Amino acid sequence: MATWLITLVFTFILLALMWGIIYITGGTKYAYVHLMYIPVMFAGYILGPIGGIFIAIVAGILVGPLMPMDVETNIPQPFDTQLTRTLFFILIGGIIGFASNSLKKHLIKIHDTLAEISYVYGNTLKTYARMISARDEQTSFHCERVAYNAVLLGKAYGLTGPDLDALYWSGLLHDVGKIGVKEKILLKEGKLTPEEFEQVKKHSEIGYELIKSLSPQLLPVAEGIHSHHEKWNGSGYPKGLKGKNIPLFGRILAIVDVFEALTSERPYKEPWRAEEAIQYLLENKGVLFDPELTTLFEQLYNDGKVWIYQKSIQLVHSLIPTSFNKEILKRT
Repeated sequence: MATWLITLVFTFILLALMWGIIYITGGTKYAYVHLMYIPVMFAGYILGPIGGIFIAIVAGILVGPLMPMDVETNIPQPFDTQLTRTLFFILIGGIIGFASNSLKKHLIKIHDTLAEISYVYGNTLKTYARMISARDEQTSFHCERVAYNAVLLGKAYGLTGPDLDALYWSGLLHDVGKIGVKEKILLKEGKLTPEEFEQVKKHSEIGYELIKSLSPQLLPVAEGIHSHHEKWNGSGYPKGLKGKNIPLFGRILAIVDVFEALTSERPYKEPWRAEEAIQYLLENKGVLFDPELTTLFEQLYNDGKVWIYQKSIQLVHSLIPTSFNKEILKRT
């Protein structure tokens, strides 16, 4: 109601302004009289057909009985001219109003459809995350910590909104491609053979193709998954990208994934102390890892914000998006 009243007040200001211009320029016999279509069309678009028709009638009165045909000689307008002009105002206001209402209804349908699509994508991604969890509970918690710490680092770097949401999903699903790797290889306690390691290396490409196939909207998520094993000096896989040729999500995930892997218990190793893992990252800053991001991550660790395997922390809810937009938050 408040918005409607504000719009109405603004429309009357427009009417007064147009009336003043028409009067100053000499009256309705000049082309400036057509300026009255501006508030009429504005009212129709914002207020709908009723508002458009109401303002059209007001406009017709303002440039009809209340406006001479020629201001200088004070010659009045013929009644039929006033009536015809007012009918045209009403016609335009009504048409614009009905068209606006129809457009708004279509936009609502489009919004609802997009929300439904996003809802499906969100649930699909959650299903993939549950698949990882069901296969290996340890890996599941690993992915949660990677996702949380990735968003923590991304936010410190300056990412906001949808970028943080996409980064979260990249972190949560960075190992989704491992569903294409044999379980006996993933859970092997000893050192992998070269052939087995080649099988493991395929998980980033499998995950990339899997997520990319869902929607072009998920390409940033897929690229993060694809590049999270790339190294700053080009020694990583699958493409051997170097420096800032590595997508930002990949550079962020490379740091938090390695930190998480080093500090976590695995079938084939004991966990490192967090201080040792940070030292490893610093020693390889500018070699394996983005130097700027590595420094930021060290600061976050020193501030006690990083989620570590051996440490329970109070998670910041705003850093754990459940989907890509508010609509999904309402429905999940």
